[in-house]
Amino acid sequence: MKFITFVRHAKSSWDSFSIPDHDRPLNNRGQRDSVFMGKKLSSLGFKPQIIICSSAKRAQLTAKNIAKSLSDTDIIIKEELYDSYPADYIKIIGEIDEKYSDVMMVGHNPTMTDIVNYFSPDIIYNVPTTGVFKIQFDVEKWIDISFESGKLIEFIYPKMFKHEY
Repeated sequence: MKFITFVRHAKSSWDSFSIPDHDRPLNNRGQRDSVFMGKKLSSLGFKPQIIICSSAKRAQLTAKNIAKSLSDTDIIIKEELYDSYPADYIKIIGEIDEKYSDVMMVGHNPTMTDIVNYFSPDIIYNVPTTGVFKIQFDVEKWIDISFESGKLIEFIYPKMFKHEY
């Protein structure tokens, strides 16, 4: 059995149009939401063994904020997850070390929405910022994950918990 928790990066700042897209940080809401979601994931028992993250600053900050609540899970940066397509994720997933059975991946839309709809027969029309979905795969090896081979077991996002913060 393999598990992947996918996270769309938190809300990013558009305060300065001189900052290249790759280098945009989180805005105040993104900072708050990513810290909150880290705590929420921890309280729900999420325990990824490793986090694989886009190289974009907003994705890395999201991953770091979440990791703090998950016992500072190690983060691996992958350039290929920035400006990516589902095929980039599929390639990276197939290369995950078999010693891991539960991983997290932090990236961008529209790829996040495409990924959930590729791996699971459940349809999600949009993964919002700091949205999280977890997919369970009944496979022995990462390379065996394929189209609709997963089961969506969790889909949460900050606005679902407005009353908590």
